[in-house]
Amino acid sequence: MNLRKKTVWVIGATIVILTGLLYWILSDIFLSSFRKLEYDFTENEMMSVLDSFSGILEELKTKSSDWAMWDDNYRFVQTGDPKFIQSNLTNYAFSNLKLNYVIILNKNGKFVYRHAHDLKKSQETAFPKSLEDLLKPDSPLLKHEDVESIHAGLLNLPEGVLLLVSRPIITSQHEGPIQGTLVFGRYLNDAQLQHLSRMTQHVLSVERYDAKTLPPDFEKARSALSSGQPFYIQGLSPSVIAGYAPVQDIFGQRALIVRIDQPRSIFKQGLLTLRYLILSVILSGLVSLIVILLLLEKFILSRLADLGQKVKEIAEKENLSVRVNETGNDELAQFAKILNRTLEQLEATQKEIKNSEEWFRILFEFAPDAIYLNNSQGVLMDANLKTQQLLGLSKQQIVGKSLSELHLMNQKIDSSYEGEPRSLSPAREFVFIDSDGNSQILEIHSFSITFKGQDLILSNARDITERKSLEKMKEDFLFTVSHELRTPLAIVKAFLGNLQAGTGGTLNEKQSEIVDATVRNVNRLTRLINDLLDFSRLESGKAKINRKACSVISLLKESLDSFQEKAKAHGITLQAMLPENLPPLYVDGDMIIQVLFNLLDNAFRFAKSKVELSCCLKDSNLEIAVFDDGEGIAPGGLDLLFNKFQQINRPSGGAGYKGTGLGLAVCKEIIRLHQGKIWAESEVGRGTSFHFTLPLAPLAIKGENT
Repeated sequence: MNLRKKTVWVIGATIVILTGLLYWILSDIFLSSFRKLEYDFTENEMMSVLDSFSGILEELKTKSSDWAMWDDNYRFVQTGDPKFIQSNLTNYAFSNLKLNYVIILNKNGKFVYRHAHDLKKSQETAFPKSLEDLLKPDSPLLKHEDVESIHAGLLNLPEGVLLLVSRPIITSQHEGPIQGTLVFGRYLNDAQLQHLSRMTQHVLSVERYDAKTLPPDFEKARSALSSGQPFYIQGLSPSVIAGYAPVQDIFGQRALIVRIDQPRSIFKQGLLTLRYLILSVILSGLVSLIVILLLLEKFILSRLADLGQKVKEIAEKENLSVRVNETGNDELAQFAKILNRTLEQLEATQKEIKNSEEWFRILFEFAPDAIYLNNSQGVLMDANLKTQQLLGLSKQQIVGKSLSELHLMNQKIDSSYEGEPRSLSPAREFVFIDSDGNSQILEIHSFSITFKGQDLILSNARDITERKSLEKMKEDFLFTVSHELRTPLAIVKAFLGNLQAGTGGTLNEKQSEIVDATVRNVNRLTRLINDLLDFSRLESGKAKINRKACSVISLLKESLDSFQEKAKAHGITLQAMLPENLPPLYVDGDMIIQVLFNLLDNAFRFAKSKVELSCCLKDSNLEIAVFDDGEGIAPGGLDLLFNKFQQINRPSGGAGYKGTGLGLAVCKEIIRLHQGKIWAESEVGRGTSFHFTLPLAPLAIKGENT
């Protein structure tokens, strides 16, 4: 999907979502407002209908007042004169008054007259017992405290809903005393309801509140009205809404549920308004979409398309010299400028890389050492000219063959690249025999590299045949010289000892000084020869290590005992800080004592007043330190201390004699063979300390086989 289609989809989807969201919000706001307006209107109409019910009762009250305040009726309730009934309470009177019941009771609550009338048949009917029971002497309907008293309302009788008015019988002058009670009753029948519907212009339905079964909508309304609501309103259909209200009886109890039906014109108007509004929003959205797309096409999309086409052309042709259009002053123009500058830099970098590749290819091809590259399976990927000369083969003959086929590397070297990637392998030496049968000693350094996601091994092979020959000559020379000198030196030393002992006669003072000086130089020469032999053996790897479990404390004390006399003779305090319960070491005890002897001897040569020997455990190593309070060593001299024949000029303290320059080098080789470390720390004017570590038994045992 290209950018244009994505833009159309995104903007179109945005407009659809916004329109839907707007419809949801507006429908909630509009329809809830119109619904509330509709409910309020329905409530007002319900109140109007209830007022109509009150109007019917008012009519009945008015008619009953003419009869209750009438002198003829006032005398009739006292005398019971039948002429009053014959002249006034005729069928015509009942039809004219639209009454179903006329009841006259005296002040004792006794019936003076009672008549039940069927208005449809215009004849008398049986007086219902339910009404008779309601009009007993103690009935509240017959209680009138004054001449203004009136009881009016509904009664739910088994025969139907009755509109009833009860008034006290008084004189036409509106005076008492009250002689009885007049009761008018009229049934609320279908004709009455139709009359009310015409009056209120609503379709009315009435159900008894205490009915056991009701239509579903009335049942739902009764449940809602039972919670104390004055009205209940619900939509019966999309076009009709109904309002429900309770009507109380004459005793203040709910007797009826009245329902009015009316068209939902207000709600329909709200829906129509909402539809017009949403339609206008949709049309506005479509127009906005078209306008936005046209503007985007003109100012952004077409330019982006041109930019993308140009970049695609650059990528396909790999031509970094092509430039994109920079017209304009907006973000796209700025991007084009940045892209052009980037292309310029890439073009320059590409040229530099190409030059560098050519330069490194020259260095690779014409390097004095043989350099070759192989994969993890040992198959050669590249080789320089020196490698080709060494093998006597061309590059085409070398590339693709394995190391074993070319006899370039023995198994010891071949295993060097099986370790952790990128870890530098140790130098390996082996004898290589070329196609002419000539042998060369090669020193090979191999290490892993990753190139284009592929693990490779880069190796550098150097011909060290001449160097090995010189080293062999040096070793032979040192060995020969050392052995040839040791015998005459031993004879000279014995002869000087005899002279010092007075075997040849007593020596005078001058002769004794000469002999003593000669003894010192012979001893120094002996130490030099011994150090040369020791260092030669250690450096060549011919020294044998005789490891065994040794007590650290024993080794340290043995070394200290050798210097007790020297300490006393030179006035130097020899201190030892040795913790208890140190674990044993698995080392060559004689070599460690030699290290301690060299370090202590070195300390005594420069100490002013104190030499300290200490040891402690650090992680899995034992650290031993020898300290002297001499003048110290400048920082630049610490790196040279352990080189052979290297001596650092510093003022001497104790013994002050000059060493051979090999003691510390011998110490370094011995500690290296024990997989330990040795170093020096010094501060000018405050002294020097030499430290070395030895691994504890498990690592030492493991190192014995390496």
